[in-house]
Amino acid sequence: MPDNTSDDSTSDEREEQNSIQGNIFKWLIIILVVLLLFASVLMALGYLLNENEKKTKAQITEIRNTEALVAETKSTEFQSAKQERNVQEKVKKKAEEKSKAQLFNDLARLRDLEQAKQIIVNNLVCQDVRQCHFVDTGTIELGCVVAVNAIGKSMLTREQFTRTFSLNDEQCEEQISELSLTCRHNICSIE
Repeated sequence: MPDNTSDDSTSDEREEQNSIQGNIFKWLIIILVVLLLFASVLMALGYLLNENEKKTKAQITEIRNTEALVAETKSTEFQSAKQERNVQEKVKKKAEEKSKAQLFNDLARLRDLEQAKQIIVNNLVCQDVRQCHFVDTGTIELGCVVAVNAIGKSMLTREQFTRTFSLNDEQCEEQISELSLTCRHNICSIE
């Protein structure tokens, strides 16, 4: 029987050795796979770095070529830019003069409109509808068609205001033929 125990202990030792060798083999495989993955990642990063370097060199070359082209054309552009600036200054001066003239005309029209408003407000008084008259201002700022007394009509039909009223506003759609005058509470008004 002593042989059996020694055989059992030897077989246990062998199994233990096989188990240890199996574990070592498994760990070696795991380490090998991890190293392969790490090497693959490093190779991929190296490839990306290499491609980036190629693109960067191409862009640097392109930038240098562009700078050289700019340097060549700079002298001719300077001359043409100077001529262009002179032309732009002339155009700008003409535009400023035109703007000033338009502004002056607009201010004059605004002043005339303000005077016309005052005339309308000051000449609304009536005692009878026969004293009321229509005036077609042609501008929405004054109400297109207004009702005023005879004095207001004579003042609003002066040349100063007829010139202002001749710039008809597209928004005025009132027709005198469709309106009627009233003298309500001693004030001329339109119905």
